[in-house]
Amino acid sequence: MLKKISSTKEFEHKGGSVFIDKYSDGSFEKTKLIIEKKDGVIVLIKKNDRIAMISHYRPEFDISSLEFPGGGIDFPEPPEETAKRETKEETGIIIKNLQKIGKIFPSVHVRNWLYVFVAEYDSMGDQSTQEDEDIQVKWYTKKEIEERVANNEIISSQTIAAFSMARGVV
Repeated sequence: MLKKISSTKEFEHKGGSVFIDKYSDGSFEKTKLIIEKKDGVIVLIKKNDRIAMISHYRPEFDISSLEFPGGGIDFPEPPEETAKRETKEETGIIIKNLQKIGKIFPSVHVRNWLYVFVAEYDSMGDQSTQEDEDIQVKWYTKKEIEERVANNEIISSQTIAAFSMARGVV
């Protein structure tokens, strides 16, 4: 079994750090490039038979991606408070009955956790996105989300994983 024998920080940025990790089992050595980011949240918001999604432009891929609202945890903020804050910032939606249903790691090459929440729509407030965010809120039924996943219209791995985890409660 491979065990980490060293980790060297190669680069640091406000969005995260890059490490070179070395692993060995005594006879074999492996080096991996690892990105370390702050933990985050993903929130599935229910309103009647619909679930809120956001169309979020992702310049890294030059696409608008259908995703669930979420974002990074500003330590020492608890994940529950981050879920409320990020939902309000990205969508303007104020949520209630927030329930944590689990956590996922988005990639084997990114060291962070994403906490998955389900909440109910309470009311609408003001959306306050960051200047580089172009976000529109859209509402879909569970069946419509399943169809969009099957048709390759929803391609964010963390969105698909969160939806799969929450299917029994949304």
